Amino acid sequence: MDAFSEVLNGVRLKGAMFFNAAFSEPWRLSTPHASQTILEPDAPHMVIYHLVVDGSARSRVEGGLDLELTPGDIVVFPHGDPHH
Repeated sequence: MDAFSEVLNGVRLKGAMFFNAAFSEPWRLSTPHASQTILEPDAPHMVIYHLVVDGSARSRVEGGLDLELTPGDIVVFPHGDPHH
């Protein structure tokens, strides 16, 4: 088992919310910290991820550098950090 699979094996999810969106250029998505968007008041945190299916994208945590993403790439924000 690879390291990422081992990490996911230890994750115990108590809920899920999925958004499926198709974007075309030019577009930009900015998210606040997940603590500002949690719908379940007793949830300790929210894990946010984005999967690039087609085309390309860039991702950046506030104050960080851009990360180029291509089809098949997944970027995970395990602590719900604000990002663009």
